Amino acid sequence: MARGSYKKSRPVFSLILGVVGTLAVVVGHLAGLDRRAELHTLDLRLLHASPPEATGELLHVDIDDRSLEEMGWPWPREVLAGVIDILKECGAQSVVLDIILPDPREVRWAKAAEKVYGWDDSPIISDAPPVPVFEDAILANAIRTGPDVFLPFHIDFAKVKLSPLQTQIEEVLASNPSLTSVQLAARLHRSQEQIDFVLWRARQNAINAKVVAILTRKPKSDFPKVLTAYPRQSKFKTHPSNYLASIEVIFCVGKTPAQVAEIAERIAERGHTVLATRATAEHCRAVKDALPGTVCHEDARCIVVQKQKPEPLGFVAVVTAGTSDLPVAAEAVVTAEVFGAVVELMSDVGVAGIHRLLSCAERLQQANAVVVVAGMEGALAGVVGGIVSSPVVAVPTSIGYGASFQGLAPLLTMLNSCSMGVAVVNIDNGFGAGYIAALINEMAVSGARGRQPEQ
Repeated sequence: MARGSYKKSRPVFSLILGVVGTLAVVVGHLAGLDRRAELHTLDLRLLHASPPEATGELLHVDIDDRSLEEMGWPWPREVLAGVIDILKECGAQSVVLDIILPDPREVRWAKAAEKVYGWDDSPIISDAPPVPVFEDAILANAIRTGPDVFLPFHIDFAKVKLSPLQTQIEEVLASNPSLTSVQLAARLHRSQEQIDFVLWRARQNAINAKVVAILTRKPKSDFPKVLTAYPRQSKFKTHPSNYLASIEVIFCVGKTPAQVAEIAERIAERGHTVLATRATAEHCRAVKDALPGTVCHEDARCIVVQKQKPEPLGFVAVVTAGTSDLPVAAEAVVTAEVFGAVVELMSDVGVAGIHRLLSCAERLQQANAVVVVAGMEGALAGVVGGIVSSPVVAVPTSIGYGASFQGLAPLLTMLNSCSMGVAVVNIDNGFGAGYIAALINEMAVSGARGRQPEQ
C-alpha cells in the first residue's frame, strides 16, 4: 500500500522539485549569484584549461630598456606614428596602442635636416632655420591612413555630474581600476546593462567636454613668440625685400603652349621665378622643353620655374571641405609655397563631418593665415573664422548641385559670414587666396607693422 502511494506521489514531488529549482535559478540570476560564481571560478577554469595554439595572428611589440634609455619617455608622437607606419608595412590589420595620450602636444621646432621620427644619425646643420613639427597631426595622419588603431581612454569623473550609481563605480574603480563592466556589475549587484549605460554616458560627457574645450579655447600666440625668439641675422631670417617682386605669374587660359613657353623664357632670362596657373599638359610640355628644371603640378594645374628657392618661413594652413575641392586648394598651396610660406593642407574637414575639423582646431590656431576652400553651401569658412584668430581667406568653388549655381551659392554664404576676419576671393580662385595668405604670412614673420603716414 505504501509502495503504491509513493508511485502515485512521485510525479508530484518531481514537479515541486522542478518548480523550486527554476525559482532558485531565477532568484540567483536576479541577485547576480550566477555572475559571481562565474567570476570566482574564472581563475580556476583558466588555470586548468588547455592553452590555445599560437597562430601568429597576434603579435606583442614591447618597448625595451634600450629604447627608453635612448629616447626617454614619453616618446614623441611622431615616433608612435613611425611605429604604426612600420606595422602597416609589415601587414598588420589592427594595432592596439597601450599608451594613454591625455593632452594635445604643442608645436615643436626641429632643425631642417632632422628626420621626423628622430632616429636618423645624419648630422644636423647648425645654422639651418628651425621648422615646425606638428606631432598630433603626424600621429593622426598615421592613424587615418594606416590599419585600424585602437587607443585607450581615461574617464575623468570629477568633471561631470555624477549619479549615485556613477559615484559607486568611481569608488570601486579608485581601488581597483582594472575591473571590467561584468566585474563591476557583480560587485555592485547591478545588471551589466546598467553599468554599460553609465560608462557610455561618462564617455559621452568626456567627449562633449573635449569639444567645448576646443571651441572655447583662447587663441594662442606661441607661434609669433617662437619666431621672434630667433635673431634674424643668424638662425631665422626673413625673405629678401625684393623676393616677392621677383615672382611673375602667367595665366595660361586663352594662351597657346608656345605663347606660355615664350613668356616664361623671357621672365626666366631676368632671373625671376615663373608661376603659371591653369596650365594644361600641353602647356607643361612646352615650358619643360624650353626651360630645364621646370616643375609641373598636375593636381594644381600649375607650372613653376624657380632657380633659387628660399627657405620657407611662417605657417599657412589650407583647408578643404571635401575631396572635390582639392584642385583649387592645390593651386593655393603651390602659390603660397612659391611665395615663401610653410604650407600644410588639411583636406576633407567640411561641416558634414565637423569632428574632423575640430581635431584640427589646435593646428589651425597656430597658422598666420588660413585659406578655406569649400563648395556646396560654403559654410566651412564661417566656422573656421569662429575658431581661429588669424585672417581667413575664403575660396568658393563651383562644386555642388544645381542650386549652387556653379559657386554662386557658397560665394554669397561666405560674403555674408558673421565671423570676423573672413575675406572672400572669386570663385575657384585658389591662386588669389594663396597669394593673399602668403602676403599675410610674410608680414607676420617679419613683424611688419605697416607703413606709417608722414608727419
